Amino acid sequence: MEKKVCLECEETIRGRSDKKFCSDACRTSYHNRTNIDKPEVIKFIDYQLKRNRKILKKFYSQFSENKMEIPVKQFTHMGFAFDFYTHKEILQSNEFVFCYEYGYNKIDENKVMLIKQSPFALGVELFA
Repeated sequence: MEKKVCLECEETIRGRSDKKFCSDACRTSYHNRTNIDKPEVIKFIDYQLKRNRKILKKFYSQFSENKMEIPVKQFTHMGFAFDFYTHKEILQSNEFVFCYEYGYNKIDENKVMLIKQSPFALGVELFA
């Protein structure tokens, strides 16, 4: 059996076979060191995409059972940036804008309908 070594300190790793680091400190140090090379623009875009996804997820979990239309004002109030998204798709004759698996369709200028795609299965869950 091959000995696994920590990606940061190169000490022998004990425990699960898929571990990459010997400790949380090594994992944090490794990621801090490797992420410092990212240009500021990439960091900003990643931050905004993750923020948009977090907001979509929050609204999706809050309103999915009530099947409500959500006012655009609520999105912008929480810091949602409509210019940042991962992709667009045409579904059921409507264009949906996605941040990873959570998406939305602007029903009009004031309301948004949410959608969630399962990345590993076909189909979507649609809530208005």
